[in-house]
Amino acid sequence: MIKETPRNIEELKKKANNKNSWRERLSACKCFKKEYDCKQSKDILARLAINDPVF
Repeated sequence: MIKETPRNIEELKKKANNKNSWRERLSACKCFKKEYDCKQSKDILARLAINDPVF
């Protein structure tokens, strides 16, 4: 696991917030979960876990 913020964090945030495609959201979540261990990715995953009915 990488202990830094991903370079493409903005792109991953857009994918994670895409309400038109659950596949894109899932893809972004998997990237955050498996590859990066930073505060921003944890915050995004926590928000999705609480507010996203598909997640």
